[in-house]
Amino acid sequence: MSTDPTPQSKPRKNKEKSEKKSKKRQREEDQTAESSAAAQRSPKKKRTVEDAPAKTTIAPAIRSRPKRPESESAFYLQTASLYVPLASIGQKYPLDAISAEHLSPLLLTYYPPFKGVVICYENPRLSEAPTTETPPPVLARSVDEYAVSFTWVTADFIVLRPEKGIWVEGFVNLQNESHLGLVCWNLFSASIDRRRLPEDWTWVEGNDAQAQDGEGHFVDGEGNKVDGLIKFRIRDFETSPSTDSDRGFITIEGSLLAEDKEAELDELEQQKLAAKQASRRGKTRARAQAGR
Repeated sequence: MSTDPTPQSKPRKNKEKSEKKSKKRQREEDQTAESSAAAQRSPKKKRTVEDAPAKTTIAPAIRSRPKRPESESAFYLQTASLYVPLASIGQKYPLDAISAEHLSPLLLTYYPPFKGVVICYENPRLSEAPTTETPPPVLARSVDEYAVSFTWVTADFIVLRPEKGIWVEGFVNLQNESHLGLVCWNLFSASIDRRRLPEDWTWVEGNDAQAQDGEGHFVDGEGNKVDGLIKFRIRDFETSPSTDSDRGFITIEGSLLAEDKEAELDELEQQKLAAKQASRRGKTRARAQAGR
């Protein structure tokens, strides 16, 4: 047989619960006060680059480039590692075999991973991981029934990486009324359109009796024949990677105008192109309506 608790036991239990809650609340307030006081006593640690988490960011596209110094070079020294197969016939001399099969064919060709033309390479070395020095012997990796094994080869490459706005030199090898042709570093062709030559340059027809139509040369503002080495600014360039039937090439388009004159000419050409495209669309629309 059960009996209900007396009226005196209920207030006692409620009082005990209230005391427990108040004690718990007091402990939490004491801990919060201690942590805030400790934070005020200890100076804040500055976050350094080493403490910051690694993060890859992509820079926004630059619409207007600052003026490039004329001393800036188009040649870069780049150390790169390639994961290449080693043929069975080259197992005895692996470094020579890999250099002959994979590195030497890159010379004087446009190689897209390097974003430039490989001029030369030096110090090739084998390793079991990229850009690391592995003491001999270096172990190559064999996969299942493949006849070849795979390894890393690292070398230092000199790469020609042209960029818009930098200054380069070239020897004049062709002149006509429409453009000036040059050869850069005795390897690559460059051309400067007549509209991007200095305004005080004039075209002089050939006076020789054997000279054909269109033959002649440019003279500068002082009356000197344009010839020899000329320094010009890269306006644009075209690249093509190598294929099985053709080696990669690079063609450079230059300018001798000041940057403000160049910008004015570019804007004028864009306006003419837009007007031409609009006229062409109008003619196409008129023919379509006439055919209905």
